[in-house]
Amino acid sequence: MSDGNQYAGLGSVVKLDTNISKACLHCPGEFFDGEDIDNAINHYVQKHHYRVLHVGTETSHGQDGKPWHNTVAIVGI
Repeated sequence: MSDGNQYAGLGSVVKLDTNISKACLHCPGEFFDGEDIDNAINHYVQKHHYRVLHVGTETSHGQDGKPWHNTVAIVGI
């Protein structure tokens, strides 16, 4: 019986970000450009059975002091 906690049993989480390119944790040589976040999400969900835990925006400030917005996704298994 589930306790209703969607995070119960998670052993690993990955933050995907449109501002950062990174390689898959499980597939050597599989690299995702940050702007291609949709393919990164699909890869983790379809190939490694991760669940999407959160999708949202993150704001930081550029070198000129102006806001810089990017999309982030948190996936976990």
